[in-house]
Order: sequence, then structure tokens, then C-alpha cells
Amino acid sequence: MARRKRGKVVPSGIAPSAPADGAAGDDAVPKEFEKYLGHIADLDMPLSAKIELIRAVQAIMQSFVDRAFGDDPTQLALAARAQERDADSASP
Repeated sequence: MARRKRGKVVPSGIAPSAPADGAAGDDAVPKEFEKYLGHIADLDMPLSAKIELIRAVQAIMQSFVDRAFGDDPTQLALAARAQERDADSASP
């Protein structure tokens, strides 16, 4: 099923050629990405590249959130190292 946006056909949902067993094919659109495809519909690239672009932006944004809340792996490793150093210097 497709819908029109600004005169262009934009895919909405899983492509009809997706495997019936639920496995992700090359043209299967993850449900959580459907809402973002409309924003990049005008880009001249295949659907698989658009999905990869959305995943890359999602990973970048997740990294920003992790860093903002102190959940970044580098921040956690540095904090653990500082605790170990403090514990070593406190012991007689």
C-alpha cells in the first residue's frame, strides 16, 4: 500500500514483496521507520539506502542522548577507572 505526498507516491508499511514469514527482506520497511520515510521521500536513492540513512541518524541521536545522561561507554569507563583509582589510594 502506498500514499501520496506532494504528488509523489510514498511507501507506507511493509512492501508487498516482503517475505510472509516476517523476515526482513531488502525492501522491507521496519514499522518504526515508516514515519520518517516521508521526510526523505524526495531523496534520489533506493529504499534500502534510505533505511540505512534513518538507522545512521538514529544511532547518532542515541549517542547524543547517552552522552547527555552520562550513559556513554567512554564516560562509564572513565568513571569506573576513577573509582578504582580512588579505592586504591584510600587503602593503606
